[in-house]
Amino acid sequence: MEALFHYVATTEMSSSLSGALPHPTLKLSVAVDVEAYTKMKIPCPPRRSATIIAIADSGAQTCLMGLQIMKNWGLRQQQLTQVTKRILAANNEEINVLGAVFLKLSGRNQKGEQLETATVVYVTDSTSRFYL
Repeated sequence: MEALFHYVATTEMSSSLSGALPHPTLKLSVAVDVEAYTKMKIPCPPRRSATIIAIADSGAQTCLMGLQIMKNWGLRQQQLTQVTKRILAANNEEINVLGAVFLKLSGRNQKGEQLETATVVYVTDSTSRFYL
């Protein structure tokens, strides 16, 4: 029997051998969550907002973004909230967490309705992407 490279099952109950599909992405607006910093009495970085493309990582339990994304917004590594959180990648290797930032994320669903959530986003120097 020949070894499979990748198998894709579809909703039409057909299947094929192919390469893996790319991760789904979302266009989101992100902004520093001033309210969260105020409630926790933590120094708040400058109010910044941006539009980003985030990867919808269905296996993730935390939000993670690359340090360069944060720097592109004009925020500095020294403005991160220090954390003790450890994050393991899918290959079970530890991700270097530099700190965290509290953000509000907003976007539109398929019906065009505006959705928003507040979350902590961990920052690392080991990726250049934003993972949900």
